[in-house]
Amino acid sequence: MRVRPAFDPDGNLWDFIAFELRQQRHERGLSLSAMGEIIDRDRSLVARIESGHTKMQEAHAIKIDMAWETGGRFRRMVKFAKAGHDVEWFKTHLELEARASEPRIWELGWVPGLFQVEGYIRAMFEAAGVEDPEEGIKARLNRQTCLHRKPRPRVWAILAQSVIEELVGSPEIMREQLAHLVELAQ
Repeated sequence: MRVRPAFDPDGNLWDFIAFELRQQRHERGLSLSAMGEIIDRDRSLVARIESGHTKMQEAHAIKIDMAWETGGRFRRMVKFAKAGHDVEWFKTHLELEARASEPRIWELGWVPGLFQVEGYIRAMFEAAGVEDPEEGIKARLNRQTCLHRKPRPRVWAILAQSVIEELVGSPEIMREQLAHLVELAQ
């Protein structure tokens, strides 16, 4: 079984559910296929849940609770996980941002990621001590492609005065960044 990178049953409730399912299945001597029969799905879904690649659905939790007579433990865990903090919230944010027809941005500290030029991004990552910023720079620049789709989104942005006054990197980087903001505004 190949677990998702950063799989952490001690710090993430969804990962704890995956870990607990695998442990309970092993204790009962069940194969992935046998577990799949309990939830009326195939073995590959069970493997994806146990590896943390797919979140357990409440309907599956209910079937497990009934089959194993847990008193509703898995259903409660799924309920709490759904209500709790989603550690992948930013991924969800990026997906919504990419589809938004009218994103609204309010920024107090930095030029928003959608508007940053490469030099500004690099200076931020270097200031944060990121050893190899290239992947992050590429990801941030790729994120900006949503601004160039057809039809173009109408973007509303409010930036604090300090965002445009605070030097990030060098005066040259800030000149490039401010010129880019003016270009976007036009």
